[in-house]
Amino acid sequence: MLGPPIVSAASAASARDEATAVFVGVVQRIEFVPVRNVIDSAKGLVMRSTDAVATLRVVRSWKGALDRTVVVRSASEPTMCGASLEEGRTLLVFGQASGGVGRAPVSPVQRGDTIFTSSCSPTTDSRTEVRRIGALLGRPQGRTP
Repeated sequence: MLGPPIVSAASAASARDEATAVFVGVVQRIEFVPVRNVIDSAKGLVMRSTDAVATLRVVRSWKGALDRTVVVRSASEPTMCGASLEEGRTLLVFGQASGGVGRAPVSPVQRGDTIFTSSCSPTTDSRTEVRRIGALLGRPQGRTP
């Protein structure tokens, strides 16, 4: 499942504005953690899934107060909008400081926050797209913190 397309500097700026963290990072390691989501408490329906929790080394960033390494969390299954988190991969991450969905106001990413992302965001691991979208985003705020 692909995230929304970024086809221009304007759509890149819009995606950056909606995220609380935008950066390029390299996945250093991944852990998988079980998640239990209550779907319908009245009926007692519970869904069990797994999240991927990855440590990324930040290469450059456009938004967010980031450390040299950050923790990124996403569903591990592509059918649950899981991002492609794989050791050694370079990712352009558009993320949030909380796992909430919708357009509710979100807090800026602070150092030490876990960043949540999904394949439903513009997050990508395609080298071509990382370069192309990075160019559309313009000058990064920094290389490494």
